[in-house]
Order: sequence, then structure tokens, then C-alpha cells
Amino acid sequence: MDKRDAYRAKFEARIEEQTARLAQWKAKAKGGAADARIEAHEQVEQLEAMIAEMRGKLGSLAGAGEEALEELGSGLERAWGEISSAADGVLKKLRS
Repeated sequence: MDKRDAYRAKFEARIEEQTARLAQWKAKAKGGAADARIEAHEQVEQLEAMIAEMRGKLGSLAGAGEEALEELGSGLERAWGEISSAADGVLKKLRS
């Protein structure tokens, strides 16, 4: 497995995991208070948009040269950090 395939596999697995978490949060948000539900719903939508953007970036891996691949990998890691941080924030709000 080359770097390109490794990056793709790594981030596809992360996307699947986060998508499953979002589905759980959506269900949980339906049962909360109205204001909390609205806020959680908005944040879940933002996370879904971030994940869609990440999927688009994964598509860029196919045409990336070796130098660009390293830079793209770093960018994917940064973007994933933002997604994870935002997801943690939603989870905290849903738990409170």
C-alpha cells in the first residue's frame, strides 16, 4: 500500500466513524429541549459540510504528486483536527 492509498484508507475510515456518530447525535438531539435541538442540529449540519469537504479533498489524492501528497496529507490532518474538535463540542452540548 502506497502513501496515497494509506491516506485514503485512513481518512475514509475516520469519515465513516464520524458519520455514524453524527447519526447518533441527530437521534439524541431530537429528544432534547427545543433550543438545544436547534443548536445541535445546526452544528451537526456544519459537521456534515466539513465531512463533505474532507471527502472532496480525498478525491485530490489521486492526482497528487509526491511533494503535493505530503502537503495534502498535512492538510487532511489539520482539517480532521477541526472536525474532531467540532464534533467533541457537539457531543458536550448534547450531554449537558
